[in-house]
Amino acid sequence: MISFDDFFIINTTTEFHILRHFDKVTDEYVSSLIGQDYFYYDYLKDEMIEKKLTNQEIGFALDTKGSKFDSELTILENPQNVLKFIQNEIKNYNIKWTKSGENQTTEFQIKFPGNIGYCNLLSISDLTSDELLKVKKINRSNLVGEDSVMVNYLEHKKNKQPTNILNIELVKTPKLPFLWITAYPIDQKFIDSESTSFWDDIVILK
Repeated sequence: MISFDDFFIINTTTEFHILRHFDKVTDEYVSSLIGQDYFYYDYLKDEMIEKKLTNQEIGFALDTKGSKFDSELTILENPQNVLKFIQNEIKNYNIKWTKSGENQTTEFQIKFPGNIGYCNLLSISDLTSDELLKVKKINRSNLVGEDSVMVNYLEHKKNKQPTNILNIELVKTPKLPFLWITAYPIDQKFIDSESTSFWDDIVILK
């Protein structure tokens, strides 16, 4: 069993990374983040950059397209709570790391008895010919460093399907002295997908 005490750290960087999977948090929580130092990943430069977090960037994070947590659930009502939950649950897992370039990665899921949020994704192959014509390419986020990531986007009239699955990705990277952590609601069919070009094969719903 691997101990995460030395590198599973809850801080502004790890919280802000998960904030993208919320569409709202309390004003009190926002205030706790503003002005804090954090690292963000610049996709074009392929490096971590440190800066202070602003209210505008928090707004951009909440507006990021993709799956979203139900912030009404107390146990997962903000990124800090999500991280505390993972930190406690991970003690029960025998983590196996996979080498990926200079990094080591792992991914696993936790199923809840009830819904935790919305996946907000559809496979391109599930769209009708009319729906395909309405798909747009947009920036997934306006955050600095991520504004170059383009995704398929559709204003969809169908109800978004809730999910009870929490997907967790952990990365050990020499770029940071702690784990790079991603966690978000996901549908089972996307876990089972063998696609090597995820963002090209799915569409994000409004």
